[in-house]
Amino acid sequence: MRLDCLCCLPLFCAIKEKDKMKRIQFNNLDEAIECYGRENLIAISNLSQIIFYTRYGAQPKFIWESEDKPGKITAWFHKDETHYIFKKWMETKPK
Repeated sequence: MRLDCLCCLPLFCAIKEKDKMKRIQFNNLDEAIECYGRENLIAISNLSQIIFYTRYGAQPKFIWESEDKPGKITAWFHKDETHYIFKKWMETKPK
């Protein structure tokens, strides 16, 4: 899998329907916001922090090129999935 083209990675929103999980692939950030709500998404641009969060089991809901920093990525995580991981990040983050 190519890592230089993160826009090619499949990212999904899981929606529970009659005890079955459906997966929706987002084509843009607006679709992810429509699914989760902007107040429930946290944008993270620090690659070390993104890797740390995924090692603890949080999966980004959407990944896209940063609007502020062209050539850099931003991963959008669900806020409720990151409370514990954020505490761990603050205790152990690289200096």
